[in-house]
Amino acid sequence: MRAVFFKLLLFVISIAAALFLLELGLRLVPKYEEPVTINDEPHIRRIYKPGLDLQVRSEDGGSWVRFKTNSYGFQDNEWEIPKKGIRIANNGDSYVAGQIFYEDNFAHQIGKILTEKMEEPVESLSFGVGRQGTDDAYNTYRYYTKLSDPDIVVLWMYMGNDYHDNLDHVVTEEATSSDQGLTTTHEKLNFFKYVIQNSELVQLILRAKEHSLFVQKTVTFIKNTPFLKDVAYGAYLNEPTEEITLIFTSVNEARNEKAVELVREYLTKFRDEVAADGKKFFVFILPIQFQIDDETLGRILDQYPALQEMGFDSTKPRDVTVGILEELSISYYDLTDFFKGECDGQYNCPMYQCRYCHLSARGHRRVAEAASDVLYEKFFKKSEIFETTRE
Repeated sequence: MRAVFFKLLLFVISIAAALFLLELGLRLVPKYEEPVTINDEPHIRRIYKPGLDLQVRSEDGGSWVRFKTNSYGFQDNEWEIPKKGIRIANNGDSYVAGQIFYEDNFAHQIGKILTEKMEEPVESLSFGVGRQGTDDAYNTYRYYTKLSDPDIVVLWMYMGNDYHDNLDHVVTEEATSSDQGLTTTHEKLNFFKYVIQNSELVQLILRAKEHSLFVQKTVTFIKNTPFLKDVAYGAYLNEPTEEITLIFTSVNEARNEKAVELVREYLTKFRDEVAADGKKFFVFILPIQFQIDDETLGRILDQYPALQEMGFDSTKPRDVTVGILEELSISYYDLTDFFKGECDGQYNCPMYQCRYCHLSARGHRRVAEAASDVLYEKFFKKSEIFETTRE
């Protein structure tokens, strides 16, 4: 019996030593450091550095992407005044900026598709910057988009974090007060959690999961084994942050109301200023991945069990946004059902670069095709805009 125990102990020590050496080796390997591409900006908080042309690692880590900005600091061509034909200006966050080369993102492709369809020049520009909420998108229009003299101004609202970004940008006494018991990722971690969450080996496994069938099956096995699942989730994950509880739950109704109030305020200002400039205004709603994929939603609820106790509702931001847009009589199109059809319950939806990532090249192409059809029906079918620009 003692011999068996000794062998088991030796086996455990050997595994621990091997993991330690792997971790040490990964930490000794020189790490890729993402180049700094953002500047502070007084009106919209942050903007890309102008005149960049460099290679950055793709979001899934499997390739390189050309990152190019114009003289204003947006990922797009230089635009000129006077313009030729119709000009569409796309405002929003990193989904609009795209995590791929700008010529392949949906904002740029919309212009190509409509030009072919109309046999008239249509240019579609991107004014997207990562982490923009409705407030920054509105101010981007005021200080930058207007300069391009667009005919159609499109706001892309992302249901994953736009409400949170707006609220996060407002420095108020309420924002710095207690979170009413909500635990965030800034809570003090125990030693085991700290080691797991800062492990290079764990990060490598999580990245490999998107590309390796063996790793995917191993993770699935752990997920479906009660004891291992509890250990893995308990070790790696914390309680949900406000970004995933705001609007999605009723854990803090005062914060929810403030977030909704801000979106309504900035949409009203955006609508009114675009109308005063004689332009057309339109909104597209972009869903977050767990709003279109039940399997991904199940993972979120497994990883954050507290969400169910908070009354988590994945559809609530979309429903609230639709209500505000209809209340303000703003034309919009909700792409949620389109995404559901494209993903069709697939484990790794080809619309995305990876799970919880931005759109893939296919995703950008399909969104461009869907959005072009919507814009064509709304603005181009009767050629009203072309007649206006010809006068």
